[in-house]
Amino acid sequence: NLGAVIALWCFYKPLGPIDTLLPFKVHAGYVMINALLTAVYYWPDKGGMFARPRKQLPECVDQQQHEIGRQQQQQQQQRQR
Repeated sequence: NLGAVIALWCFYKPLGPIDTLLPFKVHAGYVMINALLTAVYYWPDKGGMFARPRKQLPECVDQQQHEIGRQQQQQQQQRQR
């Protein structure tokens, strides 16, 4: 894909004349940093690697569906009063 070609030409090709293995070392650094950062990813509805979700949703998968359903229930309750 085009992104890979651009990354190769911009980041790795200029490092080749300095040292033959330097582009591979730089790439290894990118991979290690991104691998270590995956531990801190967190989504409020799904949780993270070491933490549970903050909000426990009912059987609704989507937060918006849950909000719409809650609003509809409130409207129905107001109509019944």
